[in-house]
Amino acid sequence: MRKILLYLLLLLLTACGDLFDFQNTVSPYSMAFDRHEYILMVGDTGQINPIFDPETISNMSVYWMSNNPSVATFVDNRLVALAPGETTVTGVSIEYQIYDTCHVSVLPLWAVLDIDGYPYDMVVYANPTLNGQPLTDRQSVAAFCGDEVRGVGEWREWAGIRYMQLRIYSRYNPRSPYSTVNPQDPLYPYDAETDTEQFVFRLYDYETHQVYSLPGTMLFDGEAHGSLSHLYEMRFMK
Repeated sequence: MRKILLYLLLLLLTACGDLFDFQNTVSPYSMAFDRHEYILMVGDTGQINPIFDPETISNMSVYWMSNNPSVATFVDNRLVALAPGETTVTGVSIEYQIYDTCHVSVLPLWAVLDIDGYPYDMVVYANPTLNGQPLTDRQSVAAFCGDEVRGVGEWREWAGIRYMQLRIYSRYNPRSPYSTVNPQDPLYPYDAETDTEQFVFRLYDYETHQVYSLPGTMLFDGEAHGSLSHLYEMRFMK
């Protein structure tokens, strides 16, 4: 059905083009997007750029559509993320019967849900970097246990030192064995020897729309990790 609609749209755009007499126009051989996979967070916006060959074509206008507009849609030629999920967006050249597609993944906002449901926590005083460069306010770090967000970094400053504080939440007392956890539940991975939850750290870049993961895991022990004088190093790499 989607292919039929796309074909009808191409015919319509072609027919509209026939109503005008374009003089000295340059037609493209092809059009391709600058990316074919896109990650956005709910509420975020992004840009997909069509690249024409040759670059000197007369009309670079593109008609955009999304096969799941409740997840992501276009407003003034910008892609807007509305809800978690997946969609495929298509751009069709206004004058020419050429098009390209891009797969879009929309992430939920990184936030800890139902904080009151976690009776235990621990704090990480961190110095996060990406490729050796300090993070900016346009980059976010979160701690995950399985698919659950259990902590989101907040920027703080002390004695002229900028650092990130992550308060990480857990349902279980790290000083007593599990009593109710199903070891087969992927939402609650744990270390069989220490019998505690494990956390991974991820970074989302609002400028590049990329997600980076920190190698390794951190076990929940209820203790503070790092200090204001010796920050915990988080070295994310592209």
